[in-house]
Amino acid sequence: MKRFAFFAVLLALLLLCSCGKADIIIRTDMSGAKTTEAVFETDESGNISAVLNKSSGVFHLSHDCYHAKRMKEENKQIITAADIGDFIGEGYKPCGVCSAKYFDKETSEDDK
Repeated sequence: MKRFAFFAVLLALLLLCSCGKADIIIRTDMSGAKTTEAVFETDESGNISAVLNKSSGVFHLSHDCYHAKRMKEENKQIITAADIGDFIGEGYKPCGVCSAKYFDKETSEDDK
């Protein structure tokens, strides 16, 4: 019985000592999330140029956006419009990274 009690105490101490800080951190507050400000690229007539993912329907205002750069070439298409609202009006969705402020505008309009 003493041997069982000894091992139980030893096991409890090992468990207590091994419970340090967690290695995994889950963030629910995205206020510090990294976003990039869209830098509009325009063509010679002044129209806004964007990179469209034909597969997902997401447009990227920044041609240097991380997600636009990772896109497969067969899904990539350069589109132009006079206004960003034209892209949304055609059913395309703005990128949550490089076009985040337009993404928020679109979702808030849907709530009305």
